[in-house]
Amino acid sequence: MTLGVQTMPYLAFHARVTLLVMLLTISTQELVLCGVYATPEVEAERQKTVDFIVEKGWEALRRVYNTRNAYHTQEKGRRMLILLEQCRTPRPESNPSELAVEASICLYRISQCYEALGQLQPWVGRSLPIPEQVSKQAFNAFSYAQNAGKCRLKGDVAASSWVEEIQTQTGCMDLVEPSYRLGRLTYRLPFSEEMKKNKQRFGRAARGLRRSIELALSNEPLEQRMQVQRHDVELRQQQGRKPLRQQQHPFAGEVPETIAGPSSIIRPVGQPATPGTGVAIMTSRPSQPPPAPWEGTAPAGAASSLRAPLLQHVQPPHSEPQQRIPTAHPGHAGQPPHLSAPSWGKMQKETKDEQQASFEGWLASRPTTSWLCILVATRWSICHWAEHWAERFSIGSSATYANSERD
Repeated sequence: MTLGVQTMPYLAFHARVTLLVMLLTISTQELVLCGVYATPEVEAERQKTVDFIVEKGWEALRRVYNTRNAYHTQEKGRRMLILLEQCRTPRPESNPSELAVEASICLYRISQCYEALGQLQPWVGRSLPIPEQVSKQAFNAFSYAQNAGKCRLKGDVAASSWVEEIQTQTGCMDLVEPSYRLGRLTYRLPFSEEMKKNKQRFGRAARGLRRSIELALSNEPLEQRMQVQRHDVELRQQQGRKPLRQQQHPFAGEVPETIAGPSSIIRPVGQPATPGTGVAIMTSRPSQPPPAPWEGTAPAGAASSLRAPLLQHVQPPHSEPQQRIPTAHPGHAGQPPHLSAPSWGKMQKETKDEQQASFEGWLASRPTTSWLCILVATRWSICHWAEHWAERFSIGSSATYANSERD
C-alpha cells in the first residue's frame, strides 16, 4: 500500500483514483480471507494491518480532488474503506491449515502487485510522469489479483457469508456480489491448480509490462526533450511576454553592428576618409560648389544618387595622382558665379598645366627606359598642345564675336 501511494502522484489523474481503489479492494479481499481462519497471533497482526491501510487509504483519498469524471470511482474507494473498518471483528473459529493455504495464495498475489509497482519506480525515482502505456500494463496485474481474490471469496462458503453480512450492514456491494445475483455456483480450486492458474495470468501481465517498459525507455530521450520544451514554454509564460513593439524591434534605438559597421567606416558628414579605411560617405547635402561649365553635365542618375548616403570606394592618396578641382568664386546665393571668357581660359590653362606637371612628376618616379613610357609621354604632349591651340582659337573667336556685338 505504501509503494502504491508513492506511485500515485506520477500517474494521470484518472489512473491515480483507479489505482487507489484497486489497492484498497485487493487489501480488503486478502484481509477478509486471512481473517476467516486466523489464529489469535495472526489476528493481532491483521488488526494492525487494517489500521494501517485505513489510515493510508483515507489520506490518499483526501489528496485526490473531487471531479465529475472520477467521482464514482472515489465514492467506491470511500465505501471500500468503510467496509474494511467493519472487518475488525474476529471470527469465532480458526483453521490453521486453511489459513496456510489462503495465506500462501494471498502472498503470491500481493508479491506480483508489489513487483508491478516496483517496475514503475524508475520514473518515480526521477520524478517523471509514468507513460500511459506502461501504467495500463501494470494495471493488468492489479486487475488479475482483484479477480482472483474475488473468485476465492465466492468459492469459500465461510468467507462469502461473512462478506455478505458486512456488505448488508454497510450497504456496499462492491467486494462480492450477493449469492442471489450469481448465475452459477463457484468453488475453490486446489492449491496447486490455483497457483498454476495465477502464474499463467500474472506471467502474461509481467511480459506485457516488460515490453512496454522497454519501449518506453527506448523512446525516453525524445520524451525528455519534449518535457524540457514544455518546461521552457511554461517558464516564458510565467515571466510574461514582452511588449509588442519590443518583440518586433528587439534592437529599437540601437544600430545593429552588422548594418552600421565599424565606427571607422561610417563617419559624420564632412569628415574625410582615412587611407586605412578606403571608404567615404556621400550625403544628400553637397559639400562641393556647383560644377563649373567645363566639368561637363552630370548624368541623369546623379541626382537620384544624392538622395541617400552611399558608400564609395576611395583609393589611397599615394596610389593615384592628386587632381585639384578648381573652386569657383563665390557669387550670389543660389546662382553660379559669372566667369568671363579670358578668366575662364586662364583658369583652364592653369589646370592643364598643373595636370601636366603632376603627370610628368609621376613619370619621373617611374623607370623611363621603357619605350612604352616614352610613347605615353609623347602622346600626352601632343594632346596637350592640340587642346591648347583649340582653346586659343576658341577664345579668339569669342572675343571677335563680343566686339561685333558691341559695335
